[in-house]
Amino acid sequence: MVKITIDLSAVQKRLQNTLSPRRYQHSLGTAAEAEHLAQHWGVDPQRAYLAGLLHDSAKGQPDEQLLALAKEYHIPIDTWEAAHPDILHGPVAAALLLEQWGVNDPEISEAIALHTVPAFVMSTLAKILYLADKIEPNRKSWPGLDEIRRLAYLDLDQAMEAMLRHSIEFLAQRADDLHPSTKEIWQQYRNKITMPQANGAALLGKSLDNKLGGHSMTDNSAESILQQCVALAQEKKGRDIISLKLRGLTVICDYFLLVSATNTRQAQSICDNIEEKMKENALPPLRIEGYREGSWILLDFGSVVVHIFLEEERQYYDLERMWGDAERVEY
Repeated sequence: MVKITIDLSAVQKRLQNTLSPRRYQHSLGTAAEAEHLAQHWGVDPQRAYLAGLLHDSAKGQPDEQLLALAKEYHIPIDTWEAAHPDILHGPVAAALLLEQWGVNDPEISEAIALHTVPAFVMSTLAKILYLADKIEPNRKSWPGLDEIRRLAYLDLDQAMEAMLRHSIEFLAQRADDLHPSTKEIWQQYRNKITMPQANGAALLGKSLDNKLGGHSMTDNSAESILQQCVALAQEKKGRDIISLKLRGLTVICDYFLLVSATNTRQAQSICDNIEEKMKENALPPLRIEGYREGSWILLDFGSVVVHIFLEEERQYYDLERMWGDAERVEY
């Protein structure tokens, strides 16, 4: 491990004179969050703090300057990056670490280079910095932020998958351009975190022959998960149960399952039944959101996302209209 001998207070002072006040506060927040995550995951907290401080040190430079520096330091640029030069501030900052900041640490350099567009194969420090940049305490709250913060201290790969998925959904809603590799990287993380689940289901299938809704309880195909969740929602008297087939329309998942409940207690009961029975059969949800409030509970099984609504919430968000092109089945 490379020992950090740099005066961090001097780095902070230089950054404060270089970055905008808002960007400087973000860098301090990222550094602090990276330090906490590093302590949690057994990584050198001082190196994580330094990576957090310097991750945006090239942020705000003119597009022409970023492109020129990328060319000077032989940073590969694809056509998408050439059209969106700001994405290069991570790799450019990494290339300038030694010259401008006296930092000669390949792992810190990798973490800073990958904090804009991550990779599937990343060091623990790189994952920590990528996540700290997104969840640091100065960030404005957004749906799913608390869950990703929780995952960051529970499972880094699950947190990476959730953060990448959020980025894809957020940019799709805004009709913004998405880096071409993002969906592929997200899918690789999704495959990684669901693989143990699939293996567990296969092993369990040797000794169990349960059937629910006409599908094997150990079959982890999207169609089987969907039918199991339908049957489990029906067990707790879920109403107006509808599936929307999203396969081919989005990368989010293959199906949405929409279920209405008459009150919060019933919504939580439906959620509990689905979660417990699917866990028993080695198909636990990857995440659950909204349980405490109970007005809109989401269970994410990867290929299937279950939405349990109170009626007012369902009418307000109107996912059926939003996904009007999806094939619809009523149960």
